[in-house]
Formats: sequence, C-alpha cells, structure tokens
Amino acid sequence: VFHFLSAIWLTFTSLLFFWPFSYPVTEDSMNYTVAVVGSVFIIAMVHWLASARNWFQGPKRGKNDSVGAGGRAGEGGDGQTGKKEEKKDNRKEEEEEGVSDDG
Repeated sequence: VFHFLSAIWLTFTSLLFFWPFSYPVTEDSMNYTVAVVGSVFIIAMVHWLASARNWFQGPKRGKNDSVGAGGRAGEGGDGQTGKKEEKKDNRKEEEEEGVSDDG
C-alpha cells in the first residue's frame, strides 16, 4: 500500500513542476521544464530506436537474484536468503572434487 501511495504522490508532484509559475504566462514567467524534459525524452527515444536496442542487454542476474515466493530479491520460495542453495551448491562442488567431511 505504501509503495502505491508513494508512486501516486511522486507522479502528482512531478506533474506540478510542469505548470507555469504565474498567470498570464509570459516569456519571463514561462516554465521551460516541459521543453527540457520533452527534449531529453525525444533524444533518449531516438537513441534507443537507432542504436541502443541492438546492443543493450540490461543488468546481469546472479544465481541468488531471483524473486521467489518470498517476494523479495535474493529470497527463494522458502523465504530464505539463498543460504540453503549455497550449502547445496557447496556440497555438490565438494562431491565433484572428491572432498568429503569423512576425512
């Protein structure tokens, strides 16, 4: 609920920045934020369509970065922080290398 309300508030306050400072709008009282943000958006979209979509692959995920049933990144479906998976991986690696706890 808090995340949703925060997103609504952020959207509302961000839109307020686009309004002029006073009415009637003159050259001196014009708020040029909409022109600057619009220009950056257009430049970014042209760059994405012309070039970046062909090579940009986004961030790489590690083996513990998935979102499971726990709902948070780094947690598996059991709600743990990946410790069980790490222990399993370590045991598997040790078995492959021929290392055991028996001595």
